[in-house]
Amino acid sequence: MEAERIRPNTLARQSGNSSTQIYNILNGRKYGTDKLLQIIEALPTMNIYWLLLGEGNMYITQGTATSAETENKGNSDEFLVLQKEIENLQAMVKLQEMTINAYKRSADLADTTLVDLKRIATFYKDRFEENNTTKSA
Repeated sequence: MEAERIRPNTLARQSGNSSTQIYNILNGRKYGTDKLLQIIEALPTMNIYWLLLGEGNMYITQGTATSAETENKGNSDEFLVLQKEIENLQAMVKLQEMTINAYKRSADLADTTLVDLKRIATFYKDRFEENNTTKSA
């Protein structure tokens, strides 16, 4: 944000998000993929991989062009666009993998909680049956 000389409120307006959503993202809280895509559209020179993970260059690099790319400006521009798209797709795949892992952890936690609840229910059921058997005798 400092490098772009843009304030969170300005980015919020440019990307169609609320200031709160931008502050939540900056503070590491959860956000939807749609919000991220809006931010990427508002900051087209930013490297999505850097935005998501803090890795790599902050800005999309043009890379080293081969002589064939240098000769043909149209191909060079197309190459850069495709390179950016590949970087963005790689970052989105990484985000999806992180989301899948989070869901797996949540499912594991839910399974553990279910097992614990069944044990508690069985314990109280057994105690109830013991008390009824003792009272009957």
